Amino acid sequence: MPANLAAGWDIVVQYTNKSWSLPDVHSFLQDHLGDQYVASEWNELLDSVLRAKGDVNATLATLNSLCNKWAPDSPSDLCKAATTPKNRKVKEDLLDVVTKLKEWRCITGKPLTLNELLDPEEE
Repeated sequence: MPANLAAGWDIVVQYTNKSWSLPDVHSFLQDHLGDQYVASEWNELLDSVLRAKGDVNATLATLNSLCNKWAPDSPSDLCKAATTPKNRKVKEDLLDVVTKLKEWRCITGKPLTLNELLDPEEE
């Protein structure tokens, strides 16, 4: 785990959504972290982004799991990689629809959570 994970985390998360080259990211990390930057400490994180390039959701999920593995006691905001604005909007819209369905009495009882809606149990 990079000793200064929190300090460079935002740069790695941004890398998931930007068209930066790997040398660019290393350069940004070095500029940001100064003499505390050790390139080899960041390779696993950056490799995980490269492997999932093009699938932002998969990349963010991988980064979150690595962060939780390395820094389980870290502030929760660190390990919650930013979602794309488009994904946030879709989630908000879906939750609005569920709320409206509940108001219109199309849903009885407790509505499903977002995770339950997106990943239902098999019958």
